[in-house]
Amino acid sequence: MITIYKKTINSSRLTEMKKITKGCWINMISPTQDEIDDITDKLNIEKEYLIDSLDINESPRIEKEDDLIFILFKIPHISRSDMEFKTYPFGVILKKDVIVTICRYDNELVRDFVKERIKQFYTTKRVRFLLQLLLRSSYYYMRYLKRIETEISQIENRLSKKFSNINLMKLSMLEKGLLYFNTASVANDNVMKRIVSGKILPLYHEDQELLEDILIENKQAIEMITVYRKLITTLRETYSSMVSNNLNDVMKFLTAVTLVISIPTMIASFYGMNFEYIPLYHNQHGFVIVTVIALVLAIIIALWMKMKRYL
Repeated sequence: MITIYKKTINSSRLTEMKKITKGCWINMISPTQDEIDDITDKLNIEKEYLIDSLDINESPRIEKEDDLIFILFKIPHISRSDMEFKTYPFGVILKKDVIVTICRYDNELVRDFVKERIKQFYTTKRVRFLLQLLLRSSYYYMRYLKRIETEISQIENRLSKKFSNINLMKLSMLEKGLLYFNTASVANDNVMKRIVSGKILPLYHEDQELLEDILIENKQAIEMITVYRKLITTLRETYSSMVSNNLNDVMKFLTAVTLVISIPTMIASFYGMNFEYIPLYHNQHGFVIVTVIALVLAIIIALWMKMKRYL
């Protein structure tokens, strides 16, 4: 799907256009092959830039070729159904006084601009628009990281009450999401630093504060990711140790019980043999005496084990 928008300093609202004009924003969400061919022909750009932006395995980077600048960075995504956190490539092309954004999936980042939730957003200010996209991406990283923190706390509370493989799997999924976030944030940081250097894009004084916010937000996101990954690792190791200790306690208890029961069982097995020379064999109270002796021995052993805290 291709949608063309335009908003200038003198415009009160973002306007949807029917054709490409100077200063417009071309938004491409999961475009078809015909739409890709149409844009590449009209703007005279390489098709690979659009195709790379749709490849979920593509790494963030920035390229400059004549009058074209291509920036690819990763944006965060959350699956509402199973709370799975991922990252998707988001491509930006600056060419012929227009800006093109390409993504494989519909995302909140684009919707925020379409619904004009971003202040001082103009499609004619391409560099500032790009910086606002990067800053908004960092905002969603921070937002989703706080959501991950909440999920970790909830799982920790549930695990403290009852061990569950489902909760442990959710913890593993969160760790997987943090791994995606960490890889993407570090790669995005390299792209942002190249932009801030001013060697790729012309930077303006009024955007200096925006540039600083971008670097600070992304740095904070990387630090939070590191902290949460360590937290999950610590939690998993703690619960693994607890499960192991509980298993050891159960095995120790069962071993002690088996030893206590083995004494009367062994005595009973001796007297189960059909020999006349077994002590108390001809005594009419032999059964009672043997039973009492076996129980007394079992109780003595049980008390000794309890004293040693085996029971």
